[in-house]
Amino acid sequence: MNGASPVEQFAPAVPRRANRSVKYYIGLCFIFFALTPWAHWGTNSLDSQPWTFVFGTIYIFSSAKLRSNINILLICLSVVLGILFGMWFGGAVNAFLVLRGVLSYLTFAVALIAAYDFLKSFGFPVRLFLGVNALWIAFALIERVSPSIVAMVSALRTTESRGVTSLASEPSFFAIYLFFSAWIYLAVSNFRFGRSQLILVGVNVFAIVFLAKSALGILLLGLSGAFLTAYLISTLRVKFLILFSVLAMLGFIVIATNIDVLAESRVGSLVQKVSELGPLELLLLDASTNARVESFVIPVIAAIEMDFVPMGFERFGEIGTGFSNEYQQWFWYKQTGNIISSWVGAFIFELGFFGLFVIGFIFAFLARGGVKNVIQGTFLMIVLLNAIPVAFPMVSMVIVAIRLRDRALLT
Repeated sequence: MNGASPVEQFAPAVPRRANRSVKYYIGLCFIFFALTPWAHWGTNSLDSQPWTFVFGTIYIFSSAKLRSNINILLICLSVVLGILFGMWFGGAVNAFLVLRGVLSYLTFAVALIAAYDFLKSFGFPVRLFLGVNALWIAFALIERVSPSIVAMVSALRTTESRGVTSLASEPSFFAIYLFFSAWIYLAVSNFRFGRSQLILVGVNVFAIVFLAKSALGILLLGLSGAFLTAYLISTLRVKFLILFSVLAMLGFIVIATNIDVLAESRVGSLVQKVSELGPLELLLLDASTNARVESFVIPVIAAIEMDFVPMGFERFGEIGTGFSNEYQQWFWYKQTGNIISSWVGAFIFELGFFGLFVIGFIFAFLARGGVKNVIQGTFLMIVLLNAIPVAFPMVSMVIVAIRLRDRALLT
């Protein structure tokens, strides 16, 4: 095992013939599209793409014997029942909203089933994974020079004061990809830091700060830093705590010495406002911050008040506005429409108590791996309070990666 990466060192053997099966290559296509969920590759003009759902479904039906787990089946059953009852109680008049909502939740379920079977059957495709991460970075660098090239493969919505989008539709989604990519790779390595882990995490953190320039991405980095410190202390991994502390200080120094680069960006503006006003005043005065907090607080309050009855995909604009007015001393931005910009908020409001079942079964699935998994699961739910799309398939992938962690294979 000398010289092997952490992913290789703690992995079981898989027969070579398995890697040559049709199912394996369909699975690789599924993984590729799951890692590039916003890229349309010139096929359409939609923001969210159906390819993860399409290839995940093909992969599932191409499996003569599908490896699954009782908690995954219960999660998927809860999703399906939540969709059906949501349409029953909330109505199904607007075909576009209903179709978008149904496909979003089914993408989550299909990705969970397919990712679990693929990693159990073939291991973690680290070469593909690292290659796609490099592809995202390459397109981000190309966008700084020629945005028109990137616009040919993905929707591109940004301004000069914001960061680049790479293969996503906006900078915050680029940052979300980078964050989850680093997390998944560390999870399957069981947080054993080798050279490839350090390089990927370092590159992705740099890209979040200086390429995506995303306030959401930096918020997630701050949250992860606090949780990782607590995790390393609780597990008495002193060596890695020292390493993480050194890297954190180096990162702070790099950011501090390059603060002029961020000064005119959205991130720089928020940092300045926080330092001048404080977090509470920022919530009350900054429209974007107010809207983001409202996007998970109001759906949860509404769900509680509605006794967790599934409300479906067409009621949030009506019900959410009413609760926003009730709490207007805090939430004044008044978002309109039926889109809920919070993964947890969407599940709890749109699927009602079935959404609570999904969250509960996710914890049950992770808990079989011990306390470390529960800690990561708790952190995941905190992350998912933010503007993470329901259809973002890397949520399913990180759930599977946390559970299987050091049983993944380099393929």
